[in-house]
Amino acid sequence: MIPFVSPSDSPKVPRNSPPYVARVRTTASGLDVRAIAKSPTGGALGWKIIPARGTSSMEFLPPSNFKAILDSIANLVERPTNWNGFDVLKPNTGAIDRARSWILSLMEDIFKLELVWQAPHISSDETGNIVFEWWNSSRKLVAYIHPASEEFLKISGPDIDTEMVEVSAGTRAEKLDAWVWLAGGI
Repeated sequence: MIPFVSPSDSPKVPRNSPPYVARVRTTASGLDVRAIAKSPTGGALGWKIIPARGTSSMEFLPPSNFKAILDSIANLVERPTNWNGFDVLKPNTGAIDRARSWILSLMEDIFKLELVWQAPHISSDETGNIVFEWWNSSRKLVAYIHPASEEFLKISGPDIDTEMVEVSAGTRAEKLDAWVWLAGGI
């Protein structure tokens, strides 16, 4: 399994280094090389994780996009009541905190299993819960993060009775099942 690499693990790339800098780390799964791309200004662009054996590679979400997701969640606290003009509640701080840890957990699981990550649309609903939305062709996955729970809405079409299903989103298995469904699985 591929380890989760957080932006805090991201090394500072020296200006005089070659375009790609490799750091070696051996794990039980055989992953032993992590390379980081360097921008022209010397900053880190993002991770490319390369398994030691085999021909496949996997790109990690660039730290700038990773930070943007967390910043978008954190910025929801600034929304006032009636933020959209329709008498909605302001985002609940408990839901914001839970959303941050929930999305980090989801990202970690997706990368550990070498699945493809897609950044979500991030918002809040009329009752102050945090909402993440993903699309893949005709499928849409919506996660509602409440202060004390999480749930998914799987949408495959406009019919509320036959093409929309509510499921729990609290466990690792439930999250990954929904992610595989979004990707086109069962």
